[in-house]
Amino acid sequence: LFLREYVAALMPFAYCAIMGTVLFTCVFRARGRYEVFVTCQLCCILILPFAVHVALGGVRESGGVMLWSFLCPMGAAFFRSAEESLRWFGIYEAVSASLLFWDLWTAAGSHNGYSNDIGHADDGVVTQLYFLMNILGLKSIVFA
Repeated sequence: LFLREYVAALMPFAYCAIMGTVLFTCVFRARGRYEVFVTCQLCCILILPFAVHVALGGVRESGGVMLWSFLCPMGAAFFRSAEESLRWFGIYEAVSASLLFWDLWTAAGSHNGYSNDIGHADDGVVTQLYFLMNILGLKSIVFA
C-alpha cells in the first residue's frame, strides 16, 4: 500500500481470506478434510505470486516475485505424491512460460519501430529471453 500498488497489495489479503475460509471449513465443519486444505494451499501458492507479477507489470517491475510460485510443486512433493507434484510442476512451467513470453511480447512491442521479428531483437528482448531460459531451465533441473 505504501508504494500505491493497490492491486498487488490485495493478494496477501486474498490469500488470508481464502485460506481462512478453507481452514474454517476443514477444521470446524468437516474434520479430516486435510486433502481439501492442501489442494487449496497449493493453488494459492501457485496462483497468487503470478497474480502479483501481473499486477506489478512483469519480471523486472515485480522483482521476480513469480519465482515464489515454485514452492507449489515443491510443497506437492513433500505433502503429496511424486506423480501429483509433477502435475503441479507442469502447471507451474506452463504459467511461467506464458507470463515470460507475455513479458517478452509486451517489452518488444513497447519499443518504437520494433517489428516483433527475432532477427531485430534488441537488448531488452534478449534479456527477457535469458530470463525465460534461466528461470525455467534452472527450475527444471532442481525439480528433476
